[in-house]
Amino acid sequence: MPLSDADRALVRRDRRLVGLALVLDAEAVARRLGTGPLVPRYLRYKPGETCTAHFDDGGAGIILRAVTADRYPIYLERQQWHRPEAAVRFLDDLRTVALPARLGCGIRTARPLLDPARADETLRRLLGPGAHRLHLLRLKPGRRLVARIDRAGRPHALLKAVPPAAFPALLAAAEAAAEGGGPAILAHDAAQGLLAQAWIPGETVDPRTATPADFARIGAALAALQRRPPGPAAPPPHPAAPALAALGALLPALAPQARALAAALAAALPQDGAPAFCHGDFSPDQVVLSDGAPRIIDWDRSGPGPAPADPGSFLARLDA
Repeated sequence: MPLSDADRALVRRDRRLVGLALVLDAEAVARRLGTGPLVPRYLRYKPGETCTAHFDDGGAGIILRAVTADRYPIYLERQQWHRPEAAVRFLDDLRTVALPARLGCGIRTARPLLDPARADETLRRLLGPGAHRLHLLRLKPGRRLVARIDRAGRPHALLKAVPPAAFPALLAAAEAAAEGGGPAILAHDAAQGLLAQAWIPGETVDPRTATPADFARIGAALAALQRRPPGPAAPPPHPAAPALAALGALLPALAPQARALAAALAAALPQDGAPAFCHGDFSPDQVVLSDGAPRIIDWDRSGPGPAPADPGSFLARLDA
């Protein structure tokens, strides 16, 4: 798919990243690398610094990273990336590197999971004996890997891998989920930043087919969640301001409106009152209907916050 007008304008403004146009265009990436069709799954853009994308190729995927002229030589100096078995491509004219996901995931302890020759050993060590198969669901290079683990041909676990420094927060969220009716913890390894939760069978909520009764049950489940003690941590700042600032950076013509909206939201949202225990990222795809009953998943951002934030994000996602 050709770049949109907004993408082309972004490329024109960011002269420091000469590979930006390529990274934003999955079809162009496939042509340049000579692969089959690629599906973009993740994009992280730091204006004037880097742009990293993960593309689904039917396996673990390919990671492209466009960098500035002063940073590109650092990548060229990584001798391990020049070995034939590494399968790394250096696109010198665009100061961009293409890496197999196992090398570009940015989470050292997750690399064996993306290597077919090593994944089974890692999974047996974590989950016990048995034949396991990993299906990658989401990869955010440097931040998080999420995968479904099948055993005996059936979904068995949801596996998350994070840098070890981020593991305490991940474990705390998983414990809160287990106590609040979410998935149980099957195993974890703090040193490796790995956590496995029980797979919840069912389908995520489809707003096009969900009934009013489904939404009523989801609301009741959310109300029960928010009656939990919020915990001692301070509520995080409302995410509207950084999100709107990012919008202004991507679409400068909208920057004045984004600033005005951020100010209006800050004035309208309550600044006091006791926080509630919030999911933190509540949306239809965070609810699984299991035998007709809603089960809330992905509690990784849970914690204290304003009670209206969860239903607000749910409704906003419906509108989007």
